[in-house]
Amino acid sequence: MKRGPKVSKEKTEKLFWDKVDKTPGLGPKGTCWEWTAGKNNGGYGHFAESVFSGKRKIWKAHRFSYFLERGSIPDGMLICHTCDNRSCCNPDHLWAGSAKDNSDDMFSKGRRNGWLKVTDDQALHIRQEYDDLPLSKSGKKKRGEVSRLANQYGVTNSLIVQIGKRRLRRIND
Repeated sequence: MKRGPKVSKEKTEKLFWDKVDKTPGLGPKGTCWEWTAGKNNGGYGHFAESVFSGKRKIWKAHRFSYFLERGSIPDGMLICHTCDNRSCCNPDHLWAGSAKDNSDDMFSKGRRNGWLKVTDDQALHIRQEYDDLPLSKSGKKKRGEVSRLANQYGVTNSLIVQIGKRRLRRIND
């Protein structure tokens, strides 16, 4: 298999940060740096590189941001968000913690379940707005628009899609 030219660490960092929108006003508190490239179904950004890891590796974008700014990630640790915004890559919003730490943080903020943050009235508005979102060339709702709705309501992209596709609790609309 023929490989492409070797990419430097500086070029890899630039490629990564070019995919991060640092515009003020993003996220729940307006200080998030949003990942603008590919995301998984859970709303986490992903980034492929081979320079730092020595082999092709797919990173969650927030983990790579933490790694670039703070160094290695301790074994077995999660990289958690103080902002609770899965697509945020602002290193000031990221901290290393255990699964228990992350769970304790979630409960302390009342995030036991995404539905707890959404009233029936809000879910109805989300469905109406979701129905009106523009479609991409592939016929799916545009990711950026789904992210905008998720940030507006302080929930994940996944929850917006589930509400929009009427996969969760029934609401008379």
